[in-house]
Amino acid sequence: MLLADDNRDMREYVQRLLARRYDVTAAADGQEALAAARENPPDLVLTDVMMPRMDGFGLLRALRAESAIAAIPVIILSARAGEEAESEGLEAGADDYLVKPFTARELMARVGSHISMHRLRLELTAREHELRTKAEAAEEQYRAMLARISEAFVAVDREWRITYANEQIAGLSKVDAGDVIGRDLWEVFPGLAESKFGRVYREAMECGRVTRLEDHYQPLDRWFHANAYPSPDGLSIFALDVTDKRIQQEKLLLSEKLAATGRLAATIAHEINNPLESVLNLIYLARISKAEIGKIREYLATAERELTRVAHIARHTLGFYRESSAPGDIDLPALIEEVLTVYHSRIRSAGVEVTRDFAVVPAVHALRGELHQVFSNLISNAIDAMREGGALRISVREAVDTPGKGVVVIQDTGVGIPAQHLPRLFEPFFTTKPNAGTGLGLWVVQQFVQSWGGTVNVSSSTQPPDPGTRFTIFLPLKSVSETQNKTNGASGGLM
Repeated sequence: MLLADDNRDMREYVQRLLARRYDVTAAADGQEALAAARENPPDLVLTDVMMPRMDGFGLLRALRAESAIAAIPVIILSARAGEEAESEGLEAGADDYLVKPFTARELMARVGSHISMHRLRLELTAREHELRTKAEAAEEQYRAMLARISEAFVAVDREWRITYANEQIAGLSKVDAGDVIGRDLWEVFPGLAESKFGRVYREAMECGRVTRLEDHYQPLDRWFHANAYPSPDGLSIFALDVTDKRIQQEKLLLSEKLAATGRLAATIAHEINNPLESVLNLIYLARISKAEIGKIREYLATAERELTRVAHIARHTLGFYRESSAPGDIDLPALIEEVLTVYHSRIRSAGVEVTRDFAVVPAVHALRGELHQVFSNLISNAIDAMREGGALRISVREAVDTPGKGVVVIQDTGVGIPAQHLPRLFEPFFTTKPNAGTGLGLWVVQQFVQSWGGTVNVSSSTQPPDPGTRFTIFLPLKSVSETQNKTNGASGGLM
């Protein structure tokens, strides 16, 4: 097999792991790896994304463009997590996508699975005609090979009748492999025809090209990664349960949610403590003062204003911590104002001037707590970048070039982010604040925004005269008619 990674420590580590079982050739960049693959085609290519001269995607395109090495399975290694990053790799033609950090066991399992599959596919291709004419013993050997792979395998003809299935299919269909032969695929797997997997399988059959998909399969409440390989006789489908991998990603998200809640609680405690101390001092002055009643009333009026501010913060805090698990319609300007209220003291002590440019836009349908965390992370980062003062500009408007999308821009005049860090900014565990950051904040921002059909972009400069960072978030807006209908319906219910 062939390993490509420009990081010497990572390359040597992975090579030592794989050398226990495989003959490994290592390359320091994509060009060196491509030359090695041409000279001696490997059973599998394991490549990092970020490399000099030719990166991992460039190597993938070059391999797929040459017929002699186009079928070699490729596993991409990257620190970028999330559906968009994984989809980008799979859509580019990769066979698998492994997120750093990974365990040695997971790496060996993935590599072993794909090498076995590659060898099997080569053998299936070479023996396709031979297996049709040879005796039953040769066919049994072929089926034994399919029985040993980890994926569930099913073959269908052009009419979607199942012609063969390995034993692993029983775990998905709740029917023994021998009992599904001759049956319609869509009948054996209820709900499959209407799912994304059904659409992808029909596309593979109709267009005659390999298709891949990783998605949630509702009837089993599990996540699967599927590959569909068309042939003149029908379709071969390999499906692997990847639910455990998804669960690990969910745990990572949950841990960062809890950490963000702790940070927010500390900020709120600071915001409340300052006015409460002021109130205590004012009450003390009013109690001991021998001044005229007008001065005492002035003390008490100031104390009342401070208590009103405490109540205002408390209301916003309760709205966040009583978050429903169901999505709802969210007023973006109002939500951003809540976040700014929580960070009022930090903004003031840092000498940051806030400018608001809020247009009237339809609501966003999402989880309030998730969007609260998105804006909380971005505004907190902006304040950290302007410790010696600066300007924070937040705007909300409808997108001109993308109808139905709302645009939120959070722009600061802070120190900026070095250009070499920008490509990795949304990777998990990558941070520009090694002494304070967890490296998960911006990854979580991207995960939440993408989960509601949005995107987030960043641009930054560290060079005078205009250093600073700009985050642009695109979120789908509810149509005006939807918002009006919902408002009218609510009013009618109260009459």
